[in-house]
Amino acid sequence: MTPPAKSINENQVKGRDSSSQIIPRWEWRHFSSDYKSLKIYFSQFDQPVVQLSDEIYFLIHNPEINIKLRHNLIDIKKRLSVDANGLEKWTPLLKIEFPVNAAKMREFFKLSELVYTDAVSGNDVNTFVKGISQIKELVVVNISKHRYKYYVMGVAAELTKIKAKQVEFATIALEHEDADLIKQAKIELGININSNENYPAALKRYKSLT
Repeated sequence: MTPPAKSINENQVKGRDSSSQIIPRWEWRHFSSDYKSLKIYFSQFDQPVVQLSDEIYFLIHNPEINIKLRHNLIDIKKRLSVDANGLEKWTPLLKIEFPVNAAKMREFFKLSELVYTDAVSGNDVNTFVKGISQIKELVVVNISKHRYKYYVMGVAAELTKIKAKQVEFATIALEHEDADLIKQAKIELGININSNENYPAALKRYKSLT
């Protein structure tokens, strides 16, 4: 008998801290307003791990930077390169949990390429979001995710339902340190989509969200 899917509310999960080993990963991702067209790629697999989360993305002018807040953890990633097949290589820059001290807050502003202001407090998430929302160079986007997680040939694969305001869409993604394994996983899943789009780019494209 296939075991039931494991359900996790990520608001109750403690995030990783900045001492975690830094390993750049290649990523491929595709967004669509048609969830069913993406779900079909995983029809051959058993029940996935299911994760629910409310997240906030902070969109800035630099497309190489991805900033989000999930389960009390600020996460900043930087895109290092794009290969000939369009796969993007991302590396973590900063992972910090609240409360955030003044030194870490300054580091956050520097890595986010924003002018530091002590008007943004790191005491708690709500105060931080309220303060940083006043910065004109940044757009705050609240989203809810319903993620279905798989492993395909050792590659982390994810099918996600997304809701932002009243807009619903979906994404499919593959991540691994080895770009060749991602290419093989795409073949295994029967994915013939070559375009690759990351979260900041997709959220900017969905203009009604911002």
